[in-house]
Amino acid sequence: MPDWASKTKPFPVLILSKLSRAAITTYKPCSVELRLDLIGLQNESISIFNRTKKFISELRAKKISVLLTARLCRDGGEWNASKENLRRKILFELAPSSDALDLEAEILEEKKGRIFAELLKKRMRVGAALIVSHHDLKKMPNLIKLNNIRAMALRVKANRLKIAVMTKNEKETEKIADWAVANSCEELPITVIAMGSIGRWTRWVMPLRLGGPAYAPVGRPVASGQISYRELNKLLEKSK
Repeated sequence: MPDWASKTKPFPVLILSKLSRAAITTYKPCSVELRLDLIGLQNESISIFNRTKKFISELRAKKISVLLTARLCRDGGEWNASKENLRRKILFELAPSSDALDLEAEILEEKKGRIFAELLKKRMRVGAALIVSHHDLKKMPNLIKLNNIRAMALRVKANRLKIAVMTKNEKETEKIADWAVANSCEELPITVIAMGSIGRWTRWVMPLRLGGPAYAPVGRPVASGQISYRELNKLLEKSK
């Protein structure tokens, strides 16, 4: 299975917005990001939760690595902040079934959030990865904020830091890419994505430079500037 904490080897991640066995059969991915915010779990349906758990088990039985993400609305997802307690409960319950979990850096700003991250780490299987992420859909944060986010991720012993921000021009895109290269290390590898058309190249070039996951969806993009899974695979293969 792919190593979510790798600093050398890139690998494609198929983003799933539903429990699609057809997508698994068609694309035969080595790893998936299952978007829990898009599959109906906010309805507090036991049936959907059980189907999700079964689907994850099926993926792992096929040696497909599973990253779980429940993205909040403020970060471009569909999980309502008013149901944060439910979100944390679901992540906690599914943690032992996954190979990686995505947790927003903003949660770590509060003591309660840091405790939750530590509990998740203890509940996850041996070798599973905690990915701390930060998303800004409007702008690129200044370097002070980026360094603070990195420090928070190191404090909770995250296995990877993911930064996805909107850049307005090529200069900003190069700046965020250079920051990632300078700060990615064995202790905390970094995935960086410049959203939008200007930074589209970061979705495959940066994984090639820094290793780790390169994300692409099934069907319609779930974030600005995304490329298709087939196109991503071709670009990664071409660069070998």
